[in-house]
Formats: sequence, structure tokens, C-alpha cells
Amino acid sequence: MQVLLLVSQGVPFSYFYKYVLRSKDRSNKKVEPTSNETIKQSVIAGLGISVMPVIGIKRELNDGTVVIIPHTKLPIKTNWNLIWRQQKELSPVASAFLKHLEDHKESILKEFKT
Repeated sequence: MQVLLLVSQGVPFSYFYKYVLRSKDRSNKKVEPTSNETIKQSVIAGLGISVMPVIGIKRELNDGTVVIIPHTKLPIKTNWNLIWRQQKELSPVASAFLKHLEDHKESILKEFKT
């Protein structure tokens, strides 16, 4: 039986997996480290498995230190948004960055998919 490494309270993944484990009446061993980096290093050390966003493990995926376990029923989807203070005009650099994201959205999305 694998140890399930869950991030501590307050993170959507932790709520979801606690619900799933409770609803399936699973008594799997679990550990709750306090940071994603701790979880990642614990997985690398062979201490268990976890659910993490790809952005946090991109380097480790590329160098083969970790692998994604194929799972078709994982219902977690996230959305990220650009935010800025409403009363403040965007700086030239911020405007250029926003334009870059808009112009290259497809290639950026492709880069972060596994």
C-alpha cells in the first residue's frame, strides 16, 4: 500500500482527496507535509505518491525524476487568471507581457501540458 502525501489544509487538492478517501471508506496511510516542495522531495525519495500541479513538477518530469501515473477519472481542473489593481493603469512592461500572452497563448498552453 502506498502512502498518500497530501498538502496541508486549505488547498483544493487536500479537500478533494480527503472527501474521496472518506467516501470510499479507505484507510490508506497518509502524511500531510506543509509545502508542495516537501511533498515533491518526499515523492522523489520514494516515501509515497501525491497529486500535484504540473507547473510545480515540470523540471522533475523533464529529467525523469518523477512520472505521472495515468488517471482518467481525476476531476480536478484549475483556472489561472491575470490580475492587477483596477485603479492603476498597466505599465508598458505589463502591457507588453499581456500582449505576449495573448499572442502566444496556444504555444504557452502547449508548453505546460504533459
